[in-house]
Amino acid sequence: MHTVPTAPARRAAAAALGLSLAALLVGCGPTGDDGIAGPGAATPGAATPSAATSTAAAGKPSGKVSAQLVGEWQEPSDYLTLGKRNLDIYDPQSGWPSDPDAVRAGSGIRITADGHYVWSGYTATNISGSACHSRALTYQRGRATQDGQTIILEPEINRQAYQGGCNSDSDMDAEQDHSPQRWGWQRTTDDQGRVHLKLISVEKSHDYVLVTD
Repeated sequence: MHTVPTAPARRAAAAALGLSLAALLVGCGPTGDDGIAGPGAATPGAATPSAATSTAAAGKPSGKVSAQLVGEWQEPSDYLTLGKRNLDIYDPQSGWPSDPDAVRAGSGIRITADGHYVWSGYTATNISGSACHSRALTYQRGRATQDGQTIILEPEINRQAYQGGCNSDSDMDAEQDHSPQRWGWQRTTDDQGRVHLKLISVEKSHDYVLVTD
């Protein structure tokens, strides 16, 4: 039988996972009318902009996206050490999988040429002194359009969940705001030939690497 952590330990673990959930979600809300105000903090290990930086023409949203945005982009540390991760971690009919680890849940974004996207995030934390794992999950699915160096994401589904492991008192699972989200973007190539996509908002930047397997 697993030992259930004391109340202070549960509260500390829930707080830690709350920070993880917040980190996944920072920058995912709508920006002001002026769009992108500037780059967020640099992501550690992110590719240095090079001659491969995209140069899409400015203009009104096209209803489709540049070929330079199309692909499956995943968090570099997960992808490079663990291989391709599953971004389809939520289903509107069945909800979240009962054990997200079983589907190798990951963090990243998939953008298709016809202007659709799936964006998901997953973190897990072991609760000290127990066999319990808390999880923070985010999932978006919707339409992507392009306005020059800005990608506009309009979620049809925007879900967040927290699963507290042995302590379910802090569990949550709720639909979030469907307002359009504007992100600046850069496509770069690092010194090992890997292609990166950086998404930039006022508060946050995400660095992803193109999945090639």
